[in-house]
Amino acid sequence: MNTPGFNIAAVERDTGLSKDVLRVWERRYGFPVPDRDANGERLYPAEQVARLRLIKRLMDQGHRPGKLIAAPAEELTALAPRRSRHVEKTPPADAKGLAELLTLIKQHDAAGYLQAMQQSLARQGLQRFVQDTVAPLTRQVGEAWENGSVEVFEEHLFTELTKRLLRQAIAALPGGTRNPRVLLTTFTQEAHGLGRVPSAVDAAPWSEVEPLMENPANREALLAALRRYPLEKGRKITFEYILMKGVNDSEKNAHELARLLSRVRAKINLIPFNEWPGAPYKRSSGNRIHAFADIIYKAGYASPIRTPRGEDIMAACGQLKSDSVRKRKSERQPLPA
Repeated sequence: MNTPGFNIAAVERDTGLSKDVLRVWERRYGFPVPDRDANGERLYPAEQVARLRLIKRLMDQGHRPGKLIAAPAEELTALAPRRSRHVEKTPPADAKGLAELLTLIKQHDAAGYLQAMQQSLARQGLQRFVQDTVAPLTRQVGEAWENGSVEVFEEHLFTELTKRLLRQAIAALPGGTRNPRVLLTTFTQEAHGLGRVPSAVDAAPWSEVEPLMENPANREALLAALRRYPLEKGRKITFEYILMKGVNDSEKNAHELARLLSRVRAKINLIPFNEWPGAPYKRSSGNRIHAFADIIYKAGYASPIRTPRGEDIMAACGQLKSDSVRKRKSERQPLPA
């Protein structure tokens, strides 16, 4: 009798651990220990998949993978929090309810649609409303537009009504000082901005969302708005710049970046690109990164270089490590013309 196994793609979907992480763990820690099928492809036994799933849960709580992999099953089980069997969840909108909302859009019944959505909002609460009603309904509208059962103007009607409702709901949230401020925008020439509004719902409880622009025309419009943005004394806007070999790491790129950010009170985090097997880009050399940082620093901007961490498990995200010291405004060098 053959023991059922799961291929590496299925394990990745089930556990949330990438294929690269699974391979690295196999080499580094000797676990998991997959079998092989007739074609030499990995097959993971069900008990190993269950253990991987538990390890991923504990990693998400802050435990280190090396210690978890070496721990016996009893210890892992003891570390895992027990979940209550009596957690009540608001059920998502059913297929019938979503179909009725879509019908109201097709009938161009704006008042009826808003009333039905407001009832769902009151019943589910804002966050679950976005997750269980707005998200699946948006997906259905997109699919209906794609197959021709919804016209373009009807999709626009849905978008505008839904944005209006969500903005009103966000505005009704309790006030008070919330930091940090979050700027939500879209790519250049992107005409569809509905996705930013549900994101604002997620950010609103812990931050102050700044509805800066509906559809920014271009990069310059965004930078102009940042120059006007009121900042408290000593505060700066942080930019994250990922350095990729031969793509955006030249001296010309550094001068252009400094020129773009002129008159913006900014700090620029320089992030070496974290490669993975098959990645289309390469990390810049250490000398090139430091030369780039030096140009930014001499232009008057703090330019810490983020040190990659977690590369051994293909999970590098970085911690700030800075040799730069804030340069006084009077010491800034003029930018080249």
